[in-house]
Amino acid sequence: MATIEQDTAAGVSFALTDEQKALRELARDFAAKEIRPKEHAYDAAMQHPADVIARAHDVGLMNLHVPEEHGGLGLSCFDGMLVGEELYWGCSGIGTSISANGLGAGPVVLFGSEEQKAAWLRPLIEEPILCSFGLSEPGAGSDVASLKTTAVREGDDYVLNGSKTFITNAGYADWTVVFAKTDPRGGAKGMSAFIVPMGAPGVTIESHLDKMGQRATDTSAFALQDVRVPAANLIGEEGDGFKIAMATLDFTRPGTAIGAVGVAQAAYEHSVAYAKERVTFDLPIAMHQGVNFMIADMATEIEASRLLTWQAAWMLDQGHGRKATLYSSFAKRFAADTAMKVATDAVQVFGGYGYMKEYPVEKLMRDAKLFQIYEGTSQIQRLVGRVAFVTGGSRGLGRADALTLARAGADVVVADLLVESQLSEETDRYGALATVARQQGLVHTEETVREIEAMGRRALAVRCDVTNRAEVDAAVARAVEELGTIDILINNAGTLDHAAQFDKQSPELWQRDLQVNLTGAFNCAQAAWPHLKEGGWGRIVNMASVAGTLGGFGQASYSTTKAGLLGLTRTLAMEGGRHGITCNAIVPGVIATEAFNMALQKMNDRIVARTVLKRPGEPQEIANAIAFLCSDLASYITGIELNVAGGVELFVF
Repeated sequence: MATIEQDTAAGVSFALTDEQKALRELARDFAAKEIRPKEHAYDAAMQHPADVIARAHDVGLMNLHVPEEHGGLGLSCFDGMLVGEELYWGCSGIGTSISANGLGAGPVVLFGSEEQKAAWLRPLIEEPILCSFGLSEPGAGSDVASLKTTAVREGDDYVLNGSKTFITNAGYADWTVVFAKTDPRGGAKGMSAFIVPMGAPGVTIESHLDKMGQRATDTSAFALQDVRVPAANLIGEEGDGFKIAMATLDFTRPGTAIGAVGVAQAAYEHSVAYAKERVTFDLPIAMHQGVNFMIADMATEIEASRLLTWQAAWMLDQGHGRKATLYSSFAKRFAADTAMKVATDAVQVFGGYGYMKEYPVEKLMRDAKLFQIYEGTSQIQRLVGRVAFVTGGSRGLGRADALTLARAGADVVVADLLVESQLSEETDRYGALATVARQQGLVHTEETVREIEAMGRRALAVRCDVTNRAEVDAAVARAVEELGTIDILINNAGTLDHAAQFDKQSPELWQRDLQVNLTGAFNCAQAAWPHLKEGGWGRIVNMASVAGTLGGFGQASYSTTKAGLLGLTRTLAMEGGRHGITCNAIVPGVIATEAFNMALQKMNDRIVARTVLKRPGEPQEIANAIAFLCSDLASYITGIELNVAGGVELFVF
């Protein structure tokens, strides 16, 4: 996926051009001669590698993406990635110090005005100065929209107050792009980006953080107290900050992924060399099957990580938009986990010596861990770029599902029959629970969307009666139009607001339960199915109940429809497998939702007494299980009924 050769009839070529090969060789030679000899001393002393940075600047290995019109090379994401692997192969700490200007200057390169580019980018080319990316805060890491730093307009200036932490090169940077809230109540839409000179009055470096790994790069915390910057230092417009931050991270994420590949490659090469030299039982340990299998796995996983990262970088350069974002997350997560695994296995190959600081692999293991944390943890990368469609999302389990998936990185469509701005007495025809929800202010569809947007995710509120196929089709179409696709479907919408013994069961209520609990799930799954198939990856989770597996006294219609939902789950699992779609059912028992809390206390006590854990479940506990089934951790799980019922033995009123 490296290049698209214009004269290659077959289309895609994995070959590098002669220029790319030369660039890669230049970086490898620099890493071998300038970085490797100093990596251990600088790591031990936690020394800022100013001399190596200056040398890298001299040979043209810094600021690779600065446009040519501003004195830079204007290299593509892919070309920059080729350099990055070799620098990180030399030492990931020093490599980060050299390459972090790409992240720091990224907002200016991508969104800065011509005046800003001339003022701030050209000096980077003229001398080896550093800049940094000031996003993370003590209480805002992956959840970037929750940052607390503020920027208040005063005349021709903005006044910034707040604190930043885990900022690469901040302690030695000339300037930092600081993300702050210009509208503290605006969530993601209230965030803006400012170029802040680090020498400005009120900017204080609070500490150079003492890290476990990548110790040869500075990571600092700094405070801003009444820091004045001119309005000309605002990048874009007020409210553009989240967009700027996400676009910058999208562009740099393949660089982070390839850094992990570089560390893994170094660990692999050290392991191969040691395995050839170390002799046990009269044989080099490389000849022992347990060791050579381990090394073969290393090589395979490194190559897979490299190719996935190449593809992500190529997609970004080709303008593939949302798909490029998705593949960048794939690459970052997979390469980070690979680096950690390979480095750990390298320590194992070295045996006791691998645990000693005089050998190289213990440092690589420490260095590798950070790739699973910064620029989006490996956990949050698992759902970044995915779009989830959650039915019944206004309250209870559905609301918990929507918020939890958003925290895991997904964009979310909150679909519900009830939407705050569209409530009326006509809603009451949908049953007692709908009436109570309307009357008691328990409808939170639009509020849930606002909370998700405040996390920095995209969200959409849609009114959707799942029993009305036309409404379902319209809701899905709107979701696809505004958010791009649907990857995850949570069939949470359901009804249970009556109980009657079988001979008194109303045919009308039977039909309503059938329509909402079973036909509704069918409608939503069928409407979303083409989009799940198109993406080649999909997750469907159906909200069933222990009533569907155990039966329920006075619940003929509810139990029957929930049992039918389990049958639908298995069918969709069988048919979806060939398309990369998994389908599973969550089987909760007694959950402390609004409906449970409205029931008689005596009845609740009796139900809870039937659980092994002697308490009702919390909506968040069910939502956690759903998030697991939607993640890649559950990629080989399909067609199951996951019981999340607290060990309930019987469901009897």
